[in-house]
Amino acid sequence: PDPGSRLSSTPTTIRLPNLRVEPGSGHPLTAPMLSMIAPWPALFFAAQHQEVQQSAILSLVLVAMATGAGLLELSRRMRRTSLDPSGEREIAMPLRDVLGHDGKPGLLGQLLPELCGLALWMALASTLILRSQDGAADMTPQDRDLERQIRAEWPVLRSADSLLGLQAMTRSVLLASAALRLEQSVASPLAGFPTAFLLLAAGSRVALLALSPADVYHLDGPLGGTMNVTLEVGALLLLLYLAAVQARRTQSRAAWVLAPATAASAVALGWIACHNHLALADPGQSYLDVLFSFSQLAELAGSVTFLANAVVIAGEREPEGAFSAFAHAVLPVQQLLSAFFLLTAWG
Repeated sequence: PDPGSRLSSTPTTIRLPNLRVEPGSGHPLTAPMLSMIAPWPALFFAAQHQEVQQSAILSLVLVAMATGAGLLELSRRMRRTSLDPSGEREIAMPLRDVLGHDGKPGLLGQLLPELCGLALWMALASTLILRSQDGAADMTPQDRDLERQIRAEWPVLRSADSLLGLQAMTRSVLLASAALRLEQSVASPLAGFPTAFLLLAAGSRVALLALSPADVYHLDGPLGGTMNVTLEVGALLLLLYLAAVQARRTQSRAAWVLAPATAASAVALGWIACHNHLALADPGQSYLDVLFSFSQLAELAGSVTFLANAVVIAGEREPEGAFSAFAHAVLPVQQLLSAFFLLTAWG
């Protein structure tokens, strides 16, 4: 090459499974060796793209599960009717459930704390995004150019990681509502296996944040950092509390079924995650990629069992409580944020 070119002036260490060439080692790269190296970038990015596609499909399945449960709850409420005071016509109950009637608060009134919590989180997120700066002063020119490119692609949210930050915010409101409305949450489709699988997912996310370096699997952007870690730890604590309350109220026979079934499912999900994961971490830290896949699979199992519980409850009794309606509305939004992230974060 030209002596002034970057190829000859920048020493480079090349590592492949059975090949290592150090700068100045006296071992030139021969044509057969270059023929081995040339296909590797294409193969790596092709495999990475395939894993991203699988994760995106998994999130779309989660969205479908959560949306199906929400539509089932909506259809149940739509079937409820009541005669008006004159007795001449029927009034659809959904409108009365939402707005209230006969001096009784409707769903909007009952869910006022949750709606205020969501509004406060959205206001805080908007403020943080609007006040976010262009980056640290000690950033390299390459990092600054990369940040400008990301912000050009995400002019509103500043980065794709903000989607997961918003998901953590909405999740915290949902779990806080479940903890404050214990009687309703225990009787909702969220109780039982869904709570157990969501607890596994939350535990894997917290472990991922604790074990991974700051530049791997930690959220960047205005909604990342310490705030996101705090939200994930808070979600884990709330789920531990909900699981403990449900365990105390569960019949002994049901508990003997729930515990081993959850443990067996965790082992199966772990095996699947070990064989289907991204490769974002360093080669010696592939367990971080496994933890990320495990959290996605655990949420999938939680969605499947949530939908199954909703179907069972639909055939047994009428919808009860504001929490159930809130959960059916928030869960699809959470999974849409995750699916949109996986579909767009890596192009």
